[in-house]
Amino acid sequence: MAKKLITDTKRGILTLKRLIKAYNDKKFFNLVKLPEEILPENLEKGTNAHLLFLTLVSSIGYLRKEELLWNAARETYEDDDLRYLFFPDQILNHPLEKIEHDLKEWSLLLSLKSIKNDKIKFKSVDRRTIKENDLAIWINMSNLLKTYDSSVVKLLEAYDMDALKIIDVFTQVPLENCFPNYQKKEKIIIWLLRLKEDESLPIINFDKIPMPVNYHVIRATCFSGSVTGIANSIESDIPKLIAEYWFEMVEDKDYDLNLNPIEFERYLWLLSKYGCSKGRQGYNCSFTKDCPVGDFCSRGEIKILNTYMTIDIVQSKIKENSLEEDE
Repeated sequence: MAKKLITDTKRGILTLKRLIKAYNDKKFFNLVKLPEEILPENLEKGTNAHLLFLTLVSSIGYLRKEELLWNAARETYEDDDLRYLFFPDQILNHPLEKIEHDLKEWSLLLSLKSIKNDKIKFKSVDRRTIKENDLAIWINMSNLLKTYDSSVVKLLEAYDMDALKIIDVFTQVPLENCFPNYQKKEKIIIWLLRLKEDESLPIINFDKIPMPVNYHVIRATCFSGSVTGIANSIESDIPKLIAEYWFEMVEDKDYDLNLNPIEFERYLWLLSKYGCSKGRQGYNCSFTKDCPVGDFCSRGEIKILNTYMTIDIVQSKIKENSLEEDE
């Protein structure tokens, strides 16, 4: 059988509209806020302290469950004796041993054994990266920020608030050690997106950056019926095809959302994490009645074995009255 992915632009636009509406109406399964949106006590949104908090925690945000990571960060910040860890001009005045001890107090810094106990499933390609030194990353980012008067805004302004320049500089020596090697570019983009949530940061050129595509994005894209068909990762670059689909969709005459392609990632990630990953069993999903795009849910499977992926999805048909409600 020929292996081919079929794209449906209209289905993608409708999927996004429904997901965004559900998120804004707080009807996205049981989700009220993203883990990083729940702030520690006495931390004001949009302040430099908040931007430092987002930056430092984002720098070690890999191979950890998001809820556990941000909960540990909040508990650490709310501990008066440990809050210094989030301020570069203070943290670097302390011995390395104390910093390491204090980062471990509320499990913000985890050992390899602790990460494994979180029951994260590692693909074989991941195992060589799970020994990255979170302590070194935290210190490297703190050192960098201190050179800009501990100001995230000044750091971004040094690169003209240009997302393309910032991504480029953080993927090269000497700043590459401020983020993990594991999916480095994706982590940098997600960090910038979190900063962009503060409207006072006019970061430019987001529209030129393709969406970072991970398994959650692929799963949400395919199960929503936006991209269907049969393919495998040997014959097709599946992440590239998915990224191109969403990047090109904004050029469609029916696209009327004020979002850049990389901003779609949040909604697709949420759909997969809180919907598909929990409700999907084999070819069908048990969450369709509670899902914002439940009637879009398409039959089939996505299988992953180490780095090998196969897709076999048949697009569901949508009832005409359902489409009329979206108009």
